[in-house]
Amino acid sequence: MHYIIDGYNLTFNIPNKSGVLEDNRREVLNGLKTVFSGSECDLTIVFDGKGPDISFESFHLIQVIFTPGKMSADDYILEVVSVSLHPSRITVVSSDKNLNRQCKYYGANILPIKEFLRWIKKKSFKKHKQTNFDFQDSKQNIERLNEIFEKRLKES
Repeated sequence: MHYIIDGYNLTFNIPNKSGVLEDNRREVLNGLKTVFSGSECDLTIVFDGKGPDISFESFHLIQVIFTPGKMSADDYILEVVSVSLHPSRITVVSSDKNLNRQCKYYGANILPIKEFLRWIKKKSFKKHKQTNFDFQDSKQNIERLNEIFEKRLKES
């Protein structure tokens, strides 16, 4: 599945500590990188740009796009969905009702920001939970603990 995220729509729905937009944007990208690392998902996050040209960057496995100054992120997302050969393989992540309605018309899946945040919170929890259970003690430490246990059994 290819997720296309309305960048500022997501950024402004996450409580950030910093009032600096660049810091908040970097925090969002770091959070997405953490949650989706090792995932089979394709992520594209689109931000409204200011420059004359479109700008593409890569942040780990996330494609970051800044639209040209005269094009909104919504317009860019809608254009990508409308020309896609397989729009059903795209999930647009935005709470912009007009954008969602238009993308749905072209056959894309829609995931509002609040639902996306709940989903990645669960995904993050499951990932964290799995790593906690993957722990395996070393053979030396097991032997050391057995010796301590046996010694205490003899003492009692």
